[in-house]
Amino acid sequence: CDWSSDVCSSDLAALYFRRGELHRLDGNWTNALADLNRAAELAPDMTAVDLERGRVFLDAGQPERATNALNRFLAAMPTNSIARVTRGRAFAWLGQHRAAIDDFTAAIQTSPGAGPDLYLERASACRALGPKGLGEGLLGLEAGITHLGPVITLETAALDLEVEMKLWDPALRRLDRMTEKASRKDRWLIRRAELLEAAGRTEDARKTWLAARREFESLPERMRQTPAGKQEAERLRKALDGAP
Repeated sequence: CDWSSDVCSSDLAALYFRRGELHRLDGNWTNALADLNRAAELAPDMTAVDLERGRVFLDAGQPERATNALNRFLAAMPTNSIARVTRGRAFAWLGQHRAAIDDFTAAIQTSPGAGPDLYLERASACRALGPKGLGEGLLGLEAGITHLGPVITLETAALDLEVEMKLWDPALRRLDRMTEKASRKDRWLIRRAELLEAAGRTEDARKTWLAARREFESLPERMRQTPAGKQEAERLRKALDGAP
């Protein structure tokens, strides 16, 4: 460090880097990149600059430039989960779904604290592969449920994939578990009735519609009279038109 100046180059680089981060958070992409470029000039060995550049480019809607910057960063720091997630999102934006899945998986493996959103992003990339990716997406969500517990967003996404794959019995079992834990069962019973109809089990579906109506009618009046409650009542009426 050259102490002939008030602040040495590495300290100045850190300040430019931090200001670049703040510009990114404010959506000032041009200023963010200018500060990051200045930080790189002052401290050429500051590898984090490419990570932050990648985040800026992705936020600015330039996924190809994001992947270029993140490739450079990951060549030096291959286990960095933030870089993996960011590049995975850039790959997904570019339609490179297999590469996105690989990055999301690497991020999950290197980040013990990974939350449900990362598992959902990976499942979305699997789904984007078409029918061949549905099973992989479901397995990935099951891994998330095993690791994080029965998080409702993961369970719902897994249910959607099971329905899309026409895995009726596993979907019904999952839905039954979700309904059992729910404080309000009417909406989940409606979902079950719809699923049974899709599976061609019309008699079971009708019985479930009736159960859903009983659950709905047991709710307090104030809940049934909300806009959402009125919509649900109409949905039930149409499904059970003419039912005793």
